[in-house]
Amino acid sequence: MPQQAVLVKLTQECQKNIPIAVKMTLYVDTLVIFTYYEKMNNDKLTESQERYISSRIREEREDWQERQPHEKGQRKRSDFIKQVHSACPTSALKANSLENIENGRARVKLQDAIEISYALGISLTELITDMSHPFSSNPMIPEKTNVEVFLDQTSEDRMLSADWQAAYAMKFLNSLTQLEELIKKYPAHGLINESLAKDVKKTLLKNEISRKNQLRIYIAELEGNKETAEKLRKESEINVQHTSIKERNELTRQVNAQIERSKYVMLDTLYDMGFYGMTVPNHLLSRAKKAIQQSESRNISPHENSILDEIDTQTIFLSVSE
Repeated sequence: MPQQAVLVKLTQECQKNIPIAVKMTLYVDTLVIFTYYEKMNNDKLTESQERYISSRIREEREDWQERQPHEKGQRKRSDFIKQVHSACPTSALKANSLENIENGRARVKLQDAIEISYALGISLTELITDMSHPFSSNPMIPEKTNVEVFLDQTSEDRMLSADWQAAYAMKFLNSLTQLEELIKKYPAHGLINESLAKDVKKTLLKNEISRKNQLRIYIAELEGNKETAEKLRKESEINVQHTSIKERNELTRQVNAQIERSKYVMLDTLYDMGFYGMTVPNHLLSRAKKAIQQSESRNISPHENSILDEIDTQTIFLSVSE
């Protein structure tokens, strides 16, 4: 079953009357919810994973309560439960249940995790990723680091609230991923062909309406409004019939400029990370060097030196090596 369909099914199973704002938060949490649901249904959550979820809930809940005005006296679990019930009126979560969850005496259900994260004002992804350690392996999805899980699932507006280390980690990984995708998609030499040019033009046009309509389509589907969802989907379709040589020249220039921009954003970010004493896992540094080499195959002759041979670049990579 496609993840979109799984998410719709899970949302309906969790709570029929879940607030509309929660549905919009869940939109960016597909992978996390799917992984969580599969592991819980098949009893595959390890003790360490359960302890991790419990500790993350406790940390985020205590942090939320610390930020509340002192005169409200919101320091007890019962005070936070009021916030949960305010955010999700049909929630069945109680203070003693929350205490058992936080102390590892009870397994946190997917429904509880969704309600708790929404009451905290964060997504489920943010709840299970400890972004104070962006390059640490994520216990729930161990094949990815915290920052990779976060970037896979979290919308750009959520990144603004991240701490400075997490922000640098996300900026580096974003620029690296963008560089790799551009290199893979577009040819190293010559003009972008007609087919790719149409694709670039279509993407530029579609991006203007994409995010807004995607959310609206998703909400319409959750509410069973197929007619509205289909209408919005058709509005998002862009039909590009032809691109001129002039347009292909301009689009080729834009692609090459974007590749160079992504490369230097990545290097500048690595420089800043090294300056502040951050380190980057070796496998990500290897990916960065490979992407730089591939990007340079477009515009340097065999007799020219690579930017990787320059002392400044080597110093940057050494400064962030583990």
